[in-house]
Amino acid sequence: MILHNNKLWKNAKTITTVLVGIFMLSACTKGFDEINRPGEKIDREMLERDGYLTGSFFKQLTAYSYPAQENLFQHFESLVGGIYAHYGMFTATGWYAGHNPATYNMPESWISEPFSASMREFYKEWKNVADLTQLQGIDGAWAIILRAQMVQRLTDAYGPQPYSQISALNHENTAYDSQEQVYKEIINDLTQASDMLAGIGAVSSMADYDDVYAGDFSKWRKFANSLKLRMAIRMSAADPAFAQKAAEEAIQAGVIEKNEDNAAIQYPKNPLYVVSYPYKDYCASADIDAFLLGYKDPRAEKFFVKSNIENAGRTVVGIRFGAKPVDDAKAKDLYSRFNVAQTDRLLWLPAAEMAFARAEAKLLGWNVGTFSAKEYYEEGIRLSFEQWGAGDADAYLNDEASTQADYTDPANSAPAISAVSKITIKWQEGDSDELKRERIATQKWLALFPLGMEGWSEVRRTGYPKLFKSATTQLYNLVTPNRLPFPPTERKNNLTHYNDAVSKLNGADNFETKLWWNKK
Repeated sequence: MILHNNKLWKNAKTITTVLVGIFMLSACTKGFDEINRPGEKIDREMLERDGYLTGSFFKQLTAYSYPAQENLFQHFESLVGGIYAHYGMFTATGWYAGHNPATYNMPESWISEPFSASMREFYKEWKNVADLTQLQGIDGAWAIILRAQMVQRLTDAYGPQPYSQISALNHENTAYDSQEQVYKEIINDLTQASDMLAGIGAVSSMADYDDVYAGDFSKWRKFANSLKLRMAIRMSAADPAFAQKAAEEAIQAGVIEKNEDNAAIQYPKNPLYVVSYPYKDYCASADIDAFLLGYKDPRAEKFFVKSNIENAGRTVVGIRFGAKPVDDAKAKDLYSRFNVAQTDRLLWLPAAEMAFARAEAKLLGWNVGTFSAKEYYEEGIRLSFEQWGAGDADAYLNDEASTQADYTDPANSAPAISAVSKITIKWQEGDSDELKRERIATQKWLALFPLGMEGWSEVRRTGYPKLFKSATTQLYNLVTPNRLPFPPTERKNNLTHYNDAVSKLNGADNFETKLWWNKK
């Protein structure tokens, strides 16, 4: 829910505090020396014109709407999303007993951190922007979109979340909305933000503060509509009528269709690089290894680097979900690492995802474009190949024989396992709708790599791709968990609202209870 004016701070003390913060945050910003010269008059109009009044806050907002700071990224996107999506697996044997997401044995701090850090660091800056803009205009729309992205990720991890009751005056220890309400409130907010940005192009005064689109708000509008389509597809089995309306509105307003419009942030150090190399905590999973190998997928060498296992028989070698690496020192260097450089942009949302969303929507009979489900499916693959520089996709698209490969571990961290998926690549018009959905979901999962939270959400929602069971006995009989338990810190500090949140789950507060949109 977008905040109304009567919920926002409107006093001079706040403005004074914000201006002091701006001078502290903007000391190295281009143009600041000019505005700070002796004798130069500084007023609100000048600050607004040059973007200083709100611009400084957006650096923090973008970095926390999708975690770019390496420690939060590690706790949220790799150790939770990436492992539960079966894209990656950790290689630190010291974590196996008490710090193991794959066996549901995680310290309280790991469960709490994605929520606690996101809420704390994001809203610290967001409340200032909300106060200054009244969530109107270009900057107000931008803040709405960033908040929507952050809360979409949190609700897809935990379920019910604080949203409608949060104001610039209060964002701590607040009441929770059901996930259904959160989804519908966010979609409505994205609609309003998109409308606010209609007809807006590049805004040069905000370019220095925008690490995603360099001040091009026509692209931010496409991103808002793309988030809306992402969420519409995700809730399609929970509320088909609302989802269809939202999806068709998003398409009408314009979503990301080309890789040049992909949402990705430029951060000083790509956090996926940090967890893969300096930390050496994260490597390829057996599941994506087996699909890339079986499909002879040319994206394999783009996704991962060659393993250091002698006589492995293949280039990319992953490790099974739940496996205990053979040796900590060796495992950190044996299995294939993510192929990412320190200076690479951190992906948020690719054009390929939107094409696959439209392919699925076509199967549902929604009006999302003039192409067929087959054409959107093939476009998704072509866009992914283009995004990764994997060459021409024609031969891949016409492969009607290749399937997931059997998995063997040449380093012997876990037993071999036979392939569990028989889905092929080439579109077959005569297949059942369920087989078509499996084909779309499997290729969408590959195209979403390395977006762990999105891959995990799609696996839960669709049941595809079919994934290997855990290499070890687990507390729950699940291929991957259905959610994270609510942060233990909420149980300690926000008990009344925590209890209400649990009641909105319609199940126990554990890894097994399904989210509202998960009807599989």
